[in-house]
Amino acid sequence: MSQIFTRFALLFSLIFSGSAGAQQDLQPFKITADTPIISSPAQSTMVLKDPAGDITVHQALNRVNEFVLADKMEPLDAHSQYWIMQRISSDLTDDREYHLQGPWLSIYTYVIRSDGSVTVLRPAGYGYGYSPLSDIDPAKAGSSKISSASALFTLHAGETVTLLSHTKSLPTFTRSYILRVVDYAKFLETRRFGLYVEGALLGILFALGVFGWYSYLLNKDRTSLLYGIWITLALFQVFNIYSHDGFHFSEFIVNVDGIGFGEQYLSNILYSFPAYGQLVFFFLFASAFLQFARYFPLAQKTIYACSFFFILVFFHNVFWRTNIPANIYYLPNAILPLMICIIIFRCGMLRYRAGMKIADR
Repeated sequence: MSQIFTRFALLFSLIFSGSAGAQQDLQPFKITADTPIISSPAQSTMVLKDPAGDITVHQALNRVNEFVLADKMEPLDAHSQYWIMQRISSDLTDDREYHLQGPWLSIYTYVIRSDGSVTVLRPAGYGYGYSPLSDIDPAKAGSSKISSASALFTLHAGETVTLLSHTKSLPTFTRSYILRVVDYAKFLETRRFGLYVEGALLGILFALGVFGWYSYLLNKDRTSLLYGIWITLALFQVFNIYSHDGFHFSEFIVNVDGIGFGEQYLSNILYSFPAYGQLVFFFLFASAFLQFARYFPLAQKTIYACSFFFILVFFHNVFWRTNIPANIYYLPNAILPLMICIIIFRCGMLRYRAGMKIADR
């Protein structure tokens, strides 16, 4: 019922606000046979800043003359939300399905066609992506009625559509207003290689995890415990890692669509927690294995300090937003692990030359 009301209200806004005429001023991005599978319609994108995140779709349509071309917008503010308007047209001879893609926490899109009809797409972005198809038997009657995990829309041959999206940025990572247009059917085939690589990594880490926990059950030592925790977190990190087609753990295993926590969505936290966790526990395992506390107390304190720093970064990501670009914000995340690995390698060589064979219990 709410979607029917939304469509009616949008149609009313289009007729009486004059926004339909303003949309015509935005030149459409033409999709031809030479268009890449993933394309960025930069010159066919306009943006309206929504500082408080309270501008409704009807208000956005009534304020369409306030939209600014994306390349003339001020730098993106992580504390604001945005309405993004794009126009695309098809020069193809067949109908195709598309979806919008970009590093945003949430994307709510309305497809406005030339006849005034409106299609409200399912939410997209890093906070969404669970596949209802993972819960059903595709051979059973009615399975074809289950919706896709992607926010799909059909672009008919020769058609021009306007895409109006309400977006919430992913802090530090969202630096562009352009929502990429993705050819769904062709893009779907490109995920195969990623799934094979992910499957291989999961198999290797699972085997290492079994070895680690078996070793701990036999020896009951701190080193084996830290190793088991490290490998288990690494396993979950690979399972949760965001690939070119989403978070596979929250796509196939658990439905956490739209569940927010702090400034993030749970699907993003399910990735970042094991990512930071496995880094911290690798440092702790290596220091325990080489007995840093006994032989290299300064290096041990350095590892504790770095581990505490990564824990702070994780909580900062969850509860605060920042406009610092990712290449600057995450620079310590690149430098510190490298520095610690050099320290571990150096200390390991010293322990080896001192006659160390295996870690003491």
